[in-house]
Amino acid sequence: MNKIELSFRDDQSHFRPGEHVEFTVSWQLDEIPERIELRVLWNTQGKGDTDLEEVDRMTLNNPPLQETRQIAYRLPRSPHSFSGKLISLVWAIEAIAFPMEESCR
Repeated sequence: MNKIELSFRDDQSHFRPGEHVEFTVSWQLDEIPERIELRVLWNTQGKGDTDLEEVDRMTLNNPPLQETRQIAYRLPRSPHSFSGKLISLVWAIEAIAFPMEESCR
């Protein structure tokens, strides 16, 4: 069974722009992946078209079937998250194992 997870230090879920964050990425896969990509992105939610922008990408090449890694990362300073009446802007960190495309946010 393929499984990939992200967890943040002290189960923190809210961060400030430019903040230094620490998180763990863990995976247990049925086949050896070519790579695991960690992506920092934001997207809009609400009325109208959805916008999505990948801001940064880290690639872990030739990872083993199973591993847990500690990652330290400085978040981008903008754009700021917000939640309005018509639209919201939300940040995420996503992990994707290739070629099977198992993922989590």
